Amino acid sequence: MRGLRARWRAATNGVSVKNDGLTRAFGVAGALGVLTFWTALALLHALRADLNVLDTYVSDYANGSWGTLFTLAVFAHGAGNMAIAAALYRKLGRRGLAGLGVLAFGVAAAGFFVAGIFPTDPEGVPRSIPGVVHRGAATGSFAIELTALLVLALAFRVLPAWRDHLRVTVSAAVAAALALAWLVLGISIDWVPGLAERAALGTFTVWEFSTALHLARPMALRTAVDPHYEANKPDPGPRSADT
Repeated sequence: MRGLRARWRAATNGVSVKNDGLTRAFGVAGALGVLTFWTALALLHALRADLNVLDTYVSDYANGSWGTLFTLAVFAHGAGNMAIAAALYRKLGRRGLAGLGVLAFGVAAAGFFVAGIFPTDPEGVPRSIPGVVHRGAATGSFAIELTALLVLALAFRVLPAWRDHLRVTVSAAVAAALALAWLVLGISIDWVPGLAERAALGTFTVWEFSTALHLARPMALRTAVDPHYEANKPDPGPRSADT
């Protein structure tokens, strides 16, 4: 038993590995949160044809007759990301880089709730306190989630059970960093900032959805304990002809 525990900790770099039903349920909830958000944005894009996706932000959907739909979608997205954070915590624990990445992702998820509670200011209206809070929460969530992806990518490098998700995480982090740089540039020179924001949001949500699916899928605990299990299994020897 002690030998098995030692192999478990060595394979997971000292963090916990929980692949029970609750962890997978959190993963499913996270995927549903992203799907709900994507569906709502697609509907709002069709319903609010008066908003130019090149120049307006997704938060502008909060102002108008369909604002409630957008707010509910933001809450669903935030709740889904909190579920992903909970599943990551159960999988990775709170130690080292893994714990720091999980914490950062959870803080970014909480920022979506703040952004949903405080709507953005309508175009042409002087800035208000709720509008400033919304902008700060949205901007902060983007920056913190990018940080979370970078830290988790470093953690995944030494976690055998997560190495297959490393490439997805690195690719998402690079794409998100480029999109956010584009967004900053677009805002400063007034060049398609809405499209840049949607590119960044799309990159983050694709990673969230893929991570949620990774968390939701069953995984053989034996493989998680020892990634070289198949290669190290003892050879049973040649089978007899009558077996």
